[in-house]
Amino acid sequence: MKSVGQILKENRKYKNLEIGYIANELNISINKLQDIEEDNINNDSDIVFNIGHVKSYSRLLGLDEKIIIKQFKDQNKFTTSNL
Repeated sequence: MKSVGQILKENRKYKNLEIGYIANELNISINKLQDIEEDNINNDSDIVFNIGHVKSYSRLLGLDEKIIIKQFKDQNKFTTSNL
């Protein structure tokens, strides 16, 4: 199974979109988007922002954000106690 980062990156490239374009459209830093695409997300105090970024990124790419967010949470073992 592909990771959320792989799914987002592959879809971005398939749609021939540069990461800088995504960063500009979503007002998210390129570094944060690269971390998301590389699945380099820590289960830290920025968890709510990370989920929001993944949701926005999924929506921009036309992906089912509910499925992507569920997979993101499962992949990173997020629970309601750390949300």
